[in-house]
Amino acid sequence: MTSAKRLYRFALAAALVAPAILSSCSDDEPDNKYEELNLDIDKAGLSFNTDDLWTGWNKNEPLKIGDFTLSHGWAGYAFGFTAAKITDTQNYPGSMPDHQFAVMPGGGSKGTGTPYVVGYWDTYQETAGGQVGYTCEITLNNPDGTSRPFYPQSIKVTNTCYTYYTMLEGNDFAKKFEEGDWLRLDVTARTASGGTERLSFYLADCKGPDKSKWFVTDWETFDLTKLGKVSNLVFQISSSDTGAFGINTPTYFAIDDLRTVVDK
Repeated sequence: MTSAKRLYRFALAAALVAPAILSSCSDDEPDNKYEELNLDIDKAGLSFNTDDLWTGWNKNEPLKIGDFTLSHGWAGYAFGFTAAKITDTQNYPGSMPDHQFAVMPGGGSKGTGTPYVVGYWDTYQETAGGQVGYTCEITLNNPDGTSRPFYPQSIKVTNTCYTYYTMLEGNDFAKKFEEGDWLRLDVTARTASGGTERLSFYLADCKGPDKSKWFVTDWETFDLTKLGKVSNLVFQISSSDTGAFGINTPTYFAIDDLRTVVDK
């Protein structure tokens, strides 16, 4: 091998390794300005009832997981974020009911029966007729309760059973998805400069002959790094099945394993 080729390969290797070093959040690096702070549902100490639902699911109070606050409300039904660890993934056609908090993987991203969080984006609650603010919002707080800016890195997302089976088969309110239909999860954040940034992830993208690839049924990673430094994350749903009264597809989605870094 010529010396020129050796020099090229060394330079290429250095270029590939450098970003990993710069993005590392290890406390062992004395010059590092950041530290990891992740949403760990397993270590949150949440209590669950016999239906494997968070015991606060029918109360009008936020869901607290470590230093993170997840919006949650109750208006005779739960909206916003609700924790669960349901393993039953069967379809229960004919009613939306009590099975709305089950997810297609049968548990969180750590395995069957592990906890996760279901979001229900309620458009009514984000209008004058409902509560003030966003129904599906995540913020990070300091010990004194003040907001703490953070840098979102990634989050795991998947479909709930209710939404998946509705798209797969349709019901009295929503259509069966066909070629060209889609369901999109949008994440909007307030940035440090006072503006907003938005990223999107398709929970359903009905393209091609292989229908088994149309819908997300396992935990998938949603990259959030392009949002930069933010003060919140707001989740909303868009769908190809939309009528005069809004989205017909159930606006449920599931999240787990939000990874962030923060300034030290």
